[in-house]
Amino acid sequence: MRDMVLNPASLGAPDRNAVLDWLRGMAVGMSDLVRKNIASNALKSSAIYADPVIRGLNGWTLSTAILALRPIDSDTYIFLMDKMDKLKLLDESVLAKVEFLSCEERALTEIEGQPLLDCAIHNGIAVGFPSESEWDRDCLNVKFIELRDNAEITESCEEIDNLTRRDHVTSICERHRATLQHLANSAELWENRAIAFPNLIFGPDVKGHFEALDNPGPVVKTLASLNETARQWRINENSAPQWGRKVTNESESVMNNPKLRGARYFRSDRGTKELFAWHARFGHSGRIHFRLDFDLREIEIGYIGWHLPL
Repeated sequence: MRDMVLNPASLGAPDRNAVLDWLRGMAVGMSDLVRKNIASNALKSSAIYADPVIRGLNGWTLSTAILALRPIDSDTYIFLMDKMDKLKLLDESVLAKVEFLSCEERALTEIEGQPLLDCAIHNGIAVGFPSESEWDRDCLNVKFIELRDNAEITESCEEIDNLTRRDHVTSICERHRATLQHLANSAELWENRAIAFPNLIFGPDVKGHFEALDNPGPVVKTLASLNETARQWRINENSAPQWGRKVTNESESVMNNPKLRGARYFRSDRGTKELFAWHARFGHSGRIHFRLDFDLREIEIGYIGWHLPL
């Protein structure tokens, strides 16, 4: 899970109504990231309660604004109070090797820059208000100086995910999924399958098939294509999926042979044995077997491995 980190530099607002609206939007976006298993169930900050949220009105801090939600939007109030987690961001060993420079070419104080630097180093997600144009976007460029192990000092630039509106969730999820699809660790890829391939269903037997893979790269490429086909099938009116790569059903000779047909049965997500006769290739002789549910427009994966017997 990735950390969500409060961006205090974004918290300025013109009035109380804007603060409350932005808090609601921020909370909904955070909830989506938690529900999709992308972010952990907390919002990290080193100074949550003291951060001012209205320019020129020092009496209104983030804590004051959240409390103001209590009588008018208790659900958002409870959600935010539950998520707030005052934590130290970067430890001293990291701070000795890195120094924040800017975000979107904007110079910030050391206190303002550390949360963004934390996101750049630890793959966190910055969370805040769309108070200015540089914060009203789904990603930010963070520049910093880094001391390498060979004592060389270099300037680095990292793109970090940024959430200030619910609209930003879709782009963050797409980038997160693309990153997962490049994982070399098969077990980790299986654990994140619902994020990497959200439009596919996987039978329980596939876990072992994933773990047996030496190189998941070719499999991931085929699954990504099937995932996109499943996504398009659900939103379009087509009666059959429109394939982005070559897929075939088993031949009549295989289907009429009880032994060969039986080798194509695997456990489904519902726990029943089902026939997974459709298949796509990966690598030289690998096969991904799946079945189609034409009523629900779903593609379920049942087998990943070497070519089944013919």
